Amino acid sequence: EARLLDAGRQISGPAISMATAASVTPANLPGRDHPLSLDQGRAVEQIATSGRSLDVLVGPAGTGKSTTMAGLRAVWETEHGAGSVLGLAPSAASAEALAAELGIDTENVAKWLFEHRQEAERLRRLRDLRAEFRTVVSSRRRSLEHRGITAAQDEIARWRLRRGQLVIVEEASLAGTFALDELVTAARDARAKVLLVGDQAQLSSIEAGGAFAALVRDRDGSAPELSDVRRFHHDWEKRASVELREGSVEAIDVYGAHDRIRSGDWDQVLDALYLAWRDDIEAGLRSLMIAGDLGTVSELNARARTDRVAAGEVAEGGLSLAGGGTAGVGDAVLTRQNNRHLVSGRQWVRNGDRWIVAATRHDGSMTVKRANGGGYVDLPADYVAEHVELAYASSAHRAQGRTVDTAHAVVTPTTTREVLYVSGTRGRQGNWLYVDTCYDPDPATSHDQASEPVTAKEVLAGVLGNVGADVAAHEEAEGMERLSVEYLTLATLAQERRWDALVASSGLTGDDINAVRSSEARGPLFAAFREAEARGLDIEATFPRLVAGRSLADAADVAAVLHGRVERWAQAAGGRRRKPDNLIAGLIPRAQGVSDPELARALAERDLAMEGRARTLAEQAIESGHPWVQSLGPAPSDPGRRARWLRNVSTVAAYRDRWHITGERSIGNRSDVGSTEQMSERKRAQAAAERALAISQDSTNRQTS
Repeated sequence: EARLLDAGRQISGPAISMATAASVTPANLPGRDHPLSLDQGRAVEQIATSGRSLDVLVGPAGTGKSTTMAGLRAVWETEHGAGSVLGLAPSAASAEALAAELGIDTENVAKWLFEHRQEAERLRRLRDLRAEFRTVVSSRRRSLEHRGITAAQDEIARWRLRRGQLVIVEEASLAGTFALDELVTAARDARAKVLLVGDQAQLSSIEAGGAFAALVRDRDGSAPELSDVRRFHHDWEKRASVELREGSVEAIDVYGAHDRIRSGDWDQVLDALYLAWRDDIEAGLRSLMIAGDLGTVSELNARARTDRVAAGEVAEGGLSLAGGGTAGVGDAVLTRQNNRHLVSGRQWVRNGDRWIVAATRHDGSMTVKRANGGGYVDLPADYVAEHVELAYASSAHRAQGRTVDTAHAVVTPTTTREVLYVSGTRGRQGNWLYVDTCYDPDPATSHDQASEPVTAKEVLAGVLGNVGADVAAHEEAEGMERLSVEYLTLATLAQERRWDALVASSGLTGDDINAVRSSEARGPLFAAFREAEARGLDIEATFPRLVAGRSLADAADVAAVLHGRVERWAQAAGGRRRKPDNLIAGLIPRAQGVSDPELARALAERDLAMEGRARTLAEQAIESGHPWVQSLGPAPSDPGRRARWLRNVSTVAAYRDRWHITGERSIGNRSDVGSTEQMSERKRAQAAAERALAISQDSTNRQTS
């Protein structure tokens, strides 16, 4: 973060002359019949002429960020030449949309960084090819070797930044701090410029986030910002969306005055939301249902499918999907993992792509066509079961960046301002809020007693005050979330070569090894290695056997298939062991076999910090008599039992801090779990809670007997 802030202050980077900017910005945009607006032109001039190595553009919802970036491209290429602008985005789908808007080469951030890291190996290969070329006598062989050298040079150039290049990162608030640091370091080394485009008032990265907001704040009010909202059909909604973004309670009255707020208990608001969405769909509108948790998203998706089956629009029979849903012919579905081997026309399958099911087969595979009328692709059975979901409803995170005709969003007292702002600004023609005014934070223990109802305005006012955006590490005390992300990032770096070597020596073919290295499932596979080792299992001896156990010839994603094999083996083998797992605070698998002394020290520091924070949080909760601690029973008086009880309570406290659990239930509701990582840690926290309660009850029984 310090390096990012320093880059944002440096003004020795590439720039455009003021004369060029002043002459290009008033003209019509290339391929369009209109110029930039006043605020867009001012932002383009400010960015293009600043000389900052790292710049920012703040673009609230609906202000025309894409148009502004198109203008910036035109200005930049005037002096730096065609192809001098590169686009990146946190997701492949966003990168594809950016390419369509700007007509430039784009890629997702993770893929670009992966390829950029291969430069040393590519240079070594190029040297070998040149050396081999000098020994070849045959003209035909020399021609083949020359083509190989040219291809190697082109590949190096493709993933190398060059002097004067502009790298635009769209949806930058969703990019992790570590990824941005690596990208900006590469750009500064090449004397290129990076522009982060986003909105700190919208949702930020689920990784280590907060960098974009910190960079904006560091500019002390001088950061380029778009101000003219264009998305909405109604002028009042343009103004009200700005007030919503700023957290102004007056915005609630405006939305209410225009009949955009519905309220009631949970079942009532969900019914109202669904029926309104269905009416919009039947009217031919592009409409979206938005919920704050994946459980509600799944519920709305299932309801939409049931109605479509009853109406004869969708086949009743279908295939089981990720998360437990079902999809048949005619259903709208979403692909949730990038796979460059699955190609539709000239485009490959991306995380976030939307499709219509065209056919299903008994082997579990399906054929889908792009929802926008593009080509078809066959999805293998394992991909369908693990990475395809129904697409009628969406979480706010997945909805960010989308624009539809109408949007219908459910709101509860736990909703954050960022989620409300994103959810309430997706629709051009209208956005409706469905407010649960009888919210029960723990229905499992409510004993059918209704919560005291409140007004929709009271709920929404509380939401506007519930700011959930990440802040940079230098601006906040280090909690379990940030410490664990830092630890796991360092662990990945420390063990990367070791795990790559394990993959290379496991018996995989050369093509499969390359497929693992380029797969987005490589990280989860390496995490599974680390977790297996933390459970006391011999992953180095077992992994080759897991590779050889079954053919990978039909695997759509070799790394993902191997990840599944490792997880299933670890779960089965770990269940037969009696030795305790080697976990930090009972949650995070410890990285072992780290040889680099600097990385080992950094890991040890964060290990100690997490253990200490978990213990402190537990003791604070005990002292304050928090209900979640009381549910684990009274602390034993015997010192030994009390120490074991406290150790398990600390694990629960660490889980609550890691995943922002705030209710009275010790580990929250299962429906709030949003990832496989959280589910894994939730199981550990639940086991710890059960052990703590058992220790407490056993101690009580001993005292009374």
